[in-house]
Amino acid sequence: MHQIIERITCDMKQKSHLKTNDIRVIARSYRHELTKVDLDDVYHIVETLLSYRLWAYTIAAYQLIYDQRKRYTKETYQIFESWLFSYISDWWDCDDFMTHAFVELFKQFPEFIPRIYTWIDHERFAVRRSAP
Repeated sequence: MHQIIERITCDMKQKSHLKTNDIRVIARSYRHELTKVDLDDVYHIVETLLSYRLWAYTIAAYQLIYDQRKRYTKETYQIFESWLFSYISDWWDCDDFMTHAFVELFKQFPEFIPRIYTWIDHERFAVRRSAP
């Protein structure tokens, strides 16, 4: 697991001026490899990248988890919501995470959609923004 994180960060450090698409290409190159990794370990990899709180790692994390969308389970909701409350802090990461990974989860498990209403009055702007 930690080897994958180290490889991803190393791949990103090799480019001098990363753009969003560069990061997505790097993250997508791990798609097949991560399908062979236990989903809980994938969650750990993503959360580790999110915990760095650096733009490039965050983009990579959201791409990695979106690429695993066929493996989402009902338990994924709790994990995604915890990431929303813990790591989403601005317009760009809210829009990236919500319009890709989280919306895919809602498509697969529409019974979770009513839970969005609890976000509307949240103290943090980014959480409130995630509701729409």
